[in-house]
Amino acid sequence: MPSETKDEVVVLGRDRLPTDGILLIPNILPFHDLLLLEDQLSDRPITYVIEEGSLFDPLLQAHLEKDGGQALEFSVNEELLPAIQKPLRASLDAGQRLVFVPGLAATRIGANTAEPSSPLAFL
Repeated sequence: MPSETKDEVVVLGRDRLPTDGILLIPNILPFHDLLLLEDQLSDRPITYVIEEGSLFDPLLQAHLEKDGGQALEFSVNEELLPAIQKPLRASLDAGQRLVFVPGLAATRIGANTAEPSSPLAFL
């Protein structure tokens, strides 16, 4: 008889998340995990932070484009940094949780991260 498995995303230190705004930067975030994370963080609005030109799984893309969703798109360009800082700061000041959504990336076995370092440094 097959055993029942429960899918869940464990947010380590969830009890220590600040009550004001926060920026979460996951290494990878497949569609199924995004839905589970939304459930874990449902007590406050979530704004997705997306790098311009990122490629996503079609289900994830459709979810991000749904009505009522809130997202901030940015470009890794130092000249545009002030333009993204203002809406990011406003969302954080409003107590929202910002979640960076990494795009699809090719990796090698044993790589520490699937996300290139330039968007992480920019954020």
